[in-house]
Amino acid sequence: MCNWKSKYSSYVCNEPPLEGDRDGLCILHSTRDDKDLEAFKQKVEERIEGKDSIDLKGCYFPEGFDHTCIRINYSFGVPVPVDFSEATFYERADFGGAKFSGEADFRGAKFSKWAFFGEAKFSKVADFQRATFSKEAVFIKATFSEWAVFIEATFSEGAGFSGATFSGGAYFGEAEFSERADFSRATFSEGDFVGTTFSKGANFNDAEFRKRVRFQSLELGNERRPVLLGPGSSFKYTRFLGEVVFQNVDLSHCSFLHSSIDKVDFRYCEFGKEEKSFFIFPPRKQNVLRDELEADEAVGAGLKPAPTVDELDGDEDVEKNLSETDTRFFPFTSFRVRMTKGEEKLREEKYEPVRRLYLELKRNFEDKKDWNTAGDFHYGEMECRRKMYGWLGRNILSLEALYWTSGYGERPKRASIVLALLVLVAFPLLLSLDVLVPPLLFSDRPFCFGNWVEDLCNSFWYSLEVATFTRVTRIGEAMHVAGWNKWILVLESIVVYVQIALFALALRRKVKR
Repeated sequence: MCNWKSKYSSYVCNEPPLEGDRDGLCILHSTRDDKDLEAFKQKVEERIEGKDSIDLKGCYFPEGFDHTCIRINYSFGVPVPVDFSEATFYERADFGGAKFSGEADFRGAKFSKWAFFGEAKFSKVADFQRATFSKEAVFIKATFSEWAVFIEATFSEGAGFSGATFSGGAYFGEAEFSERADFSRATFSEGDFVGTTFSKGANFNDAEFRKRVRFQSLELGNERRPVLLGPGSSFKYTRFLGEVVFQNVDLSHCSFLHSSIDKVDFRYCEFGKEEKSFFIFPPRKQNVLRDELEADEAVGAGLKPAPTVDELDGDEDVEKNLSETDTRFFPFTSFRVRMTKGEEKLREEKYEPVRRLYLELKRNFEDKKDWNTAGDFHYGEMECRRKMYGWLGRNILSLEALYWTSGYGERPKRASIVLALLVLVAFPLLLSLDVLVPPLLFSDRPFCFGNWVEDLCNSFWYSLEVATFTRVTRIGEAMHVAGWNKWILVLESIVVYVQIALFALALRRKVKR
């Protein structure tokens, strides 16, 4: 009797041991590559002719044996359960177009070379638990009517599930994909990617998640095995129709462009972090999407240096590339106010989808009362809007002013420092210029430092009164003030009160978090 033992059951093989096999294994299970291939083929066909099942459990298909030459017509379907569990395919395994009407058991199977299951149909459970794919595994357009089990499966090279349909549950828990995994255009009814590793990223573009699908860590006592979505992971144009959960997942390498993520449940996930510094303020880490960083790179590479005034002078080719309103230049510099049409199109094409994605993420986290993360995504949304427009467009829409004065209402520290600079420095100096400027313009009038210091102190206290609402400047009152100070008084009241409002808004968001 054969000495082969199964790892998963108390299976007993009644075949006689192969002569010369040191392990006492039969011709089906012997790992000797010099065994008689013709006798091996006959024994395999004998098992295939079984009425109740096709039992090839633990079978070793040696080098030089093409298993497709055995008498089994996959195109008409296999009406009985097929058991290839713990089998070893030394040569390529081609099950393309196979129709498995019964259960297909490939648990622990080893595919040393190319494994092809393209357009295969599994009417019952397809079990590839702990299977090892040393080369490329192809399941393109395969159909799984019931459970598809790939728990702890190992894919050493590419894995293609493009266009596959998982009508039952798709279980990839603890599976390891060493190279890129392709699930583009796949359809999932239910899916489980618990503790799954995608070392080189996963492509879920145009996929559809209809019911419950989970991407979350595997908890084993005190140990936690997180889902790894490596560089280049993508969920572009993916349709999240059911209950999709991302829990404890690092999404810094993932793209969700053009996907409906308003119903996706993100729990304790990490998005990309970027340290953004602002003037004298220390850098602050905030959530930023990979898509925005890629848009920055694409726009930076796609924009040409702005043409100077001299380049425009008489250069019809350059002028032809600009719209009528795009030819506005400052006479004293080469600084361009507007972008070319090509640049506008490029910026809108790259930043508008990212802006919408930030907007959906902001609403998603606001619904969860996660104000801190929602605030970061609001900041990202406004940044994309600002980057979409030229200098003139940004300032007309006041995006530039919002950015510098309060970080789009998300940075109370920035707003407070700007307010302090306006009240304690800028406007006191402006109000005291009426004492300082005339002596500089008319040399026969001596400059009196004492008068200027006195006027500066008065202006300082006046700014404090405005900022603390103890003095409100009225237009009629300001008109009686001599010189340009009357306009500065009105301007200060407006600007300071607006900045106070921005500070209050940013502070409210901060406290709300």
